[in-house]
Amino acid sequence: MGLAALVPRLWFVLSEHPPGLYVAADMAIYVERAGHWRAGSLSAVDTTTPPGWPALLALAQALAPSSWATLVAWAHALLGAATCALVHRVAWRLGRSEAIALAASMATALYLPLVVYEGLLLSETTSAFLVVLGAWLVLRASEQPAWRRCAAAGAALGAATLVHANLALALPLLFLFDRRIAWRVAAVALVPVVAASALASHLVGHPCGVATNGGVNFFLAHSDFAAVRFPAGDPVEGIAPRPNMLRGGDVYVATVHAWDEGAFYALGLRELAHPPWRLLLDLRNVKDGLGLGALAYWPGWMAHQTLLRAFSRAYFWLALLPAAAHALVLARRRAFVWRSARGWLWLAVLQAVAALYLFLGDPRIRVPFDPLVLALAGEAWIAAVRRVFPSWSLR
Repeated sequence: MGLAALVPRLWFVLSEHPPGLYVAADMAIYVERAGHWRAGSLSAVDTTTPPGWPALLALAQALAPSSWATLVAWAHALLGAATCALVHRVAWRLGRSEAIALAASMATALYLPLVVYEGLLLSETTSAFLVVLGAWLVLRASEQPAWRRCAAAGAALGAATLVHANLALALPLLFLFDRRIAWRVAAVALVPVVAASALASHLVGHPCGVATNGGVNFFLAHSDFAAVRFPAGDPVEGIAPRPNMLRGGDVYVATVHAWDEGAFYALGLRELAHPPWRLLLDLRNVKDGLGLGALAYWPGWMAHQTLLRAFSRAYFWLALLPAAAHALVLARRRAFVWRSARGWLWLAVLQAVAALYLFLGDPRIRVPFDPLVLALAGEAWIAAVRRVFPSWSLR
């Protein structure tokens, strides 16, 4: 399945939409910060994005100075195909069923948003690969809790956190899944996380996490402001997330820098405390992030924007909802346990939903976790077919 998925991906990233074709907004920021990595001129502003993706772009630029975007294109196509192959392995563990594994990997291979992001200089492709790799390695470690397997799982989760900092929310969930491996996996995962946090703390002059953008995203996710404008002369002039811009509202004029995350977390908590129904109101972040609002994937594929928007809607109705319904059926039968392949995938997906609620209700934030949902959906659809056609042999 990995080889079959490679063909359309190579066509897309080499012919239809090479990653260097359109560089704007977040993509331009990543390229700029990759230059800082290469020049050794990192500063506080570089902490406002996770370090993993700019560092990888800097590596590509160093390896192929005149054709680094083409190198990224090939890397994206290969990582996308590898993600499909890994989904097959992850899904097989749901029921030891080739039918489930094949359905999930085929859905991932044909899932248009994953293909589109491979043609952009964004981190979603690398993040999706690392998320699925980490999920698979955790399952392998749980089956045979040897140190080498735990170390491999921890290394993958740690690397994924450097690219997609919200994944740090998943590390405590390891203890709900399997305490036999949780300490060892988390200990290894924390090595790159602590190193990146130490570097960021050094750059900003106070303790912080892997990236400092969490504070302003938390504030904007729980306020009615459309954007934040930072003090004059700051290297980050302002931040205007798409969900907030679509809702409208005033611009908050900050007196602190973008990397002063503590100040923005405090502002966000103040917004949550007033009015009292704010906690419920902000469920709209989840609605938008799951593709049920006005938001679609950004940037879109202008040639086929309607098709991409259809995928945005279909994700909830054809993937997440059937997977959740199947989980509820199993829970009613007392057949759902957290210490299982199914339980681990749901823990990972639920932390992604939590990130949508807490930080930014944008479908793009969810994309790296979509392959796990497609694996769960594959199990749900195969189970439905078996119930309707019990005589069919689906193994």
